Amino acid sequence: SGLGGLAFGWFGRDILSNIIGGLMVYLTQPFAQGDWVQSTDGTIDGWVQNVGIYYTVVMRWDKRPLYIPNSKLSMLEIINASRMTNRRILLEIPLKLR
Repeated sequence: SGLGGLAFGWFGRDILSNIIGGLMVYLTQPFAQGDWVQSTDGTIDGWVQNVGIYYTVVMRWDKRPLYIPNSKLSMLEIINASRMTNRRILLEIPLKLR
């Protein structure tokens, strides 16, 4: 019974941390389904498809789904671009001067 409890504790901590992360996402609601989200480290960039208890699905620009465990999502800094009131576009135009 001790070994079974140890195995359950070892594998159950990831499941429990994802459920707690999902609860944090649900309570704080930093984004909703259909919002455009980005992470500050650049690993996440796309539209939120589904927010679940265990993971969140973000559809990337190339139409590939990204399944993010809520424990990881609760640790990342997320930018919700859909809630921005103003946007600034930085565009570099190379010009030749004669």
